[in-house]
Amino acid sequence: MGNGEDKRDCCKWAGVECNNQTGHVIMLDLHGTGDSHFLGGKIGPSLAELQHLKHLNLSWNLFGGILPTQLGNLSNLQSLDLGSNYGHMSCENLDWLSHLPSLTHLDLSEVNLSKAIHWPQVINKMPSLTELYLSDTQLPPIIPTISISHINSSTSLAVLDLSYNDLTSSIYPWLFNFSSSLVHLDLSMTDLNESIPDAFGNMTTLAYLDLSWNELRGSIPDAFGNMTTLAYLDLSSNKLRGSIPVGNMTTLAYLDLSSNELRGSIPDAFGDMTTLAYLDLSWNELCGSILDAFGDMTTLAYLGLSSNELRGSIPDAFGNMTSLAYLHLSSNQLEGPHFPNWLQTQEVLSELDISASGISDVIPNWFWNLSSDSQWLNISNNHISGTLPNLQATPFILDMSSNCLEGSIPQSVFNAGWLYLSKNLFSGSISLSCGTTNQSSGGLWHLDLSNSRLSGELPKCWEQWEDLIVLDLANNNFSGKIKNSIGLLDQMQTLHLRNNSFTGALPSSLKNCRALRLIDLGQNKLSGKITAWMGGSLSHLVVLNLRSNEFNGSIPSSLCQLERIQMLDLSINNLSGKIPKCLKNLTAMAQKGSPVLSYGTAYYLNIPHYYVDSTLVQWKGKEQEYKKTLGLIKSIDFSSNKLIGEIPIEVTDLVELVSLNLSRNNLIGSIPTTIGKIPLGTQLQSFDASTYEGNLGLCGPPLLKRCPEDEPGGVSFTSGLSSKKEDIQDDANNIWFYGNTVLGFIIGFWGVCGTLLFNSSWRYAYFQFLSKIKDWLYMTTIVNMKEYEGAYKVKWTSVGMHLKD
Repeated sequence: MGNGEDKRDCCKWAGVECNNQTGHVIMLDLHGTGDSHFLGGKIGPSLAELQHLKHLNLSWNLFGGILPTQLGNLSNLQSLDLGSNYGHMSCENLDWLSHLPSLTHLDLSEVNLSKAIHWPQVINKMPSLTELYLSDTQLPPIIPTISISHINSSTSLAVLDLSYNDLTSSIYPWLFNFSSSLVHLDLSMTDLNESIPDAFGNMTTLAYLDLSWNELRGSIPDAFGNMTTLAYLDLSSNKLRGSIPVGNMTTLAYLDLSSNELRGSIPDAFGDMTTLAYLDLSWNELCGSILDAFGDMTTLAYLGLSSNELRGSIPDAFGNMTSLAYLHLSSNQLEGPHFPNWLQTQEVLSELDISASGISDVIPNWFWNLSSDSQWLNISNNHISGTLPNLQATPFILDMSSNCLEGSIPQSVFNAGWLYLSKNLFSGSISLSCGTTNQSSGGLWHLDLSNSRLSGELPKCWEQWEDLIVLDLANNNFSGKIKNSIGLLDQMQTLHLRNNSFTGALPSSLKNCRALRLIDLGQNKLSGKITAWMGGSLSHLVVLNLRSNEFNGSIPSSLCQLERIQMLDLSINNLSGKIPKCLKNLTAMAQKGSPVLSYGTAYYLNIPHYYVDSTLVQWKGKEQEYKKTLGLIKSIDFSSNKLIGEIPIEVTDLVELVSLNLSRNNLIGSIPTTIGKIPLGTQLQSFDASTYEGNLGLCGPPLLKRCPEDEPGGVSFTSGLSSKKEDIQDDANNIWFYGNTVLGFIIGFWGVCGTLLFNSSWRYAYFQFLSKIKDWLYMTTIVNMKEYEGAYKVKWTSVGMHLKD
């Protein structure tokens, strides 16, 4: 890039700009475009040769390595953007920045600055800096020093983004040096704690403030009401309490106070905030009624009031909010009971969530006109009745679960991306689902038709749902075989077909669904063997439930390849053979930590939408549903089969196992004493007797039946020839002992008693001796008794005198 013809040629390159008069390169903009066109490698020190460079932008690329300090030689640089590189770029010393006196814009976002401990001092030496972006740079917390708060800081800094750093509240003394200049301040996810300082109220020029996702406590300072220039305020996801101070913040366009602990009613002053376009108060403890004054907020596009304790009905004044695109009112204590008529006037509504709003009504015909522009429609958990018509347009997310809807399911709803119709009264077949085009959503991802009255065989058009992630048809009346075509769902992660009447063997094509994490086929009439491919092909399985079917044969050892399995239920079948010793390879049951079975998407939505999986687990005699805590359950249930042999000692390696059921089999032998959550405890400490009951050949704790080797004088069946030799030796010792006892008795008796019996003079002398012994014992006893009584009286007399004193 020197002088001459080459210089003029490079000035024509994309991203290069030169001075028209001198031909010097003054701008180099090679930022990544996001369409797989990225630059990588290391940023070389040769860039410092571009002495006339004013603007350098290498952001959104794959550059890595250590930043060359020679960039400090670019003394004419006005903007430097190296942010959002994913090659693990780092910089240990920022002193070179102080040599760039003309720099106004600096973006080092996602550059590792964890060792740049003097970064605040460096920033204070940049007099022209107006925009500073240091998001997600692992900035070290500021070390409290006298110099930090008294430095003559730059008064030009207007934009400051320090988000996604662990700064804590140590940032405040340095930060408030810029109170008179800051316009934009982002401190989200910076580990701020304690209360919000009143000093924020002194930032009279501030228009944008984000303190979300911290640990802030206490109340929202009243001083915020004096920030009359504030247009954007985000205090969401903290632990703030108290009421909502509105004050004079009438210029606000964006206000997010969601996910806190705010209480009280919604202030009437919200009706005066006529410029507000975004308001989210959801996930608090707000009470009272929903204000009619919201109807005056005609510029409001987003309103979130979900998950509070609001009562009453939805005001008709909402009909005046003609700009409303997103409305979330779910999970309050609203009374309904009818569909809000004001919804008819909404023409731009994209997301509507009025779930759990106390509506007990038939869906009016006009309601379906809303779906033409909707991306998310949620009317679940109400008491809505009636049938569903064929829709001209279907929202991407359609949730009508937990209502009283009946009749057949129309074909059009299968055009949704996420379809939830569970816990209704739908009946008939779902064969009509074949032939849908999915124009609006790009494919069906989640399908939940569980807990209804649907019947017939499964459709034969799985190929049109090739993007399906979750399929839940549990608790219906489906019958017939599971078709081989289900193997076309190679993206599927969850399969719930529990409690139907499916028959036949497991389709071998299911091994193509290698992404599966949960399979629940319990309570059907499936038969045949549990196939060996299940262990090798479905290595991501966390939950496998084949409970209450008609499977036979042995438990395949290939199941031991399921290293991630945490819930394995093969109970109530006709399985035979021994319990595989290789169960010790189920390493997830031996290790702490567990995944949450959840899937999320932000497809065309204002906020991400998440699905958290669930399944039923038989534990402690009860069948319970586990959802968010499903990952914490680590259990094995082989009960009610025909398993034989001993419980393999290898099971004791599964130290994180919290539930084990081997009851009602034909197991024999003693129960290992260290199974379960407490590796050093006894069997009684981990699992109770119900775990093993119904196995007549089992013995040992926690069963009351003792093993033969534990019985007094019992004979061990496992001690072998050495034990038999010891038994023979013990018998010989017993004969010798009892024989000598009898012989000693004979000699002692006849040696004394026999002599007295046959010799009269000896007999007379013997009894005279006994008479003298008797007299001596009598006199000795009398004398001792008298001495004891005297001492006793003296002792208690002394005690009495002490008590009187």
